Amino acid sequence: EIQQWVEYVNQEIKIDYAIFKSDDYIAKVPVQEQELRIWYDAYRKDYMTLPQYKLQYILFPYQADIKQVTVQDSAIAQYYQDNLAQYQKPEQRRARHILLRLAQDADQNTKEAKRKQAEALLARLKKGEDFGKLAREYSEDQTKDKGGDLGFFGRGKMVPSFDDAVFALKKGELSGVVETPFGLHIIRLDDLAPEKRQSQDEARSSIVQVLEKQEGKAITFKRASSAYAE
Repeated sequence: EIQQWVEYVNQEIKIDYAIFKSDDYIAKVPVQEQELRIWYDAYRKDYMTLPQYKLQYILFPYQADIKQVTVQDSAIAQYYQDNLAQYQKPEQRRARHILLRLAQDADQNTKEAKRKQAEALLARLKKGEDFGKLAREYSEDQTKDKGGDLGFFGRGKMVPSFDDAVFALKKGELSGVVETPFGLHIIRLDDLAPEKRQSQDEARSSIVQVLEKQEGKAITFKRASSAYAE
């Protein structure tokens, strides 16, 4: 069987061929005027061009009017008060994890083996082994090269079971084995940034930009309306 396969793979076929290019014969084809008319009448729709339009326009760029705007402190304060929720930064948490991937349709033996592996890793972490080192060695997530570091994130950014586990931890605390649609996780909370509201002074530059744009557009609209009336 192996010999037959080798012979099949290595077989060669020698052929001779001649190419006849249709382009070489186009000039030899006589086309009568009557044939052209018949063709054109039959395919007239293929030679219709799309409608075209010629127009004139005047452009009133916003940027030219934004430069004229001077934003008052009172307007900044009013905008800040009217949009306080926009400047409220929710609590952020920084965590790292070790993920052992587990398919949702995995058989019971696979599930038990993965859980035992996760519990063994958790026991080692509780004894003081370095989380980052174990993550780089055992984690099956793309964050393994960063020691499992997920950076800062807010509530609702992760799948519910992971989210609940992270936001139930105290700083430096380890979770148990947490199951998600991705597999089994061990999580450690590294840091947290409490909920904070950006002050008016901190938000000032962004508010100025918003108000300048609003007022500049109003000026531009008036200029365009005046031109339209003229």
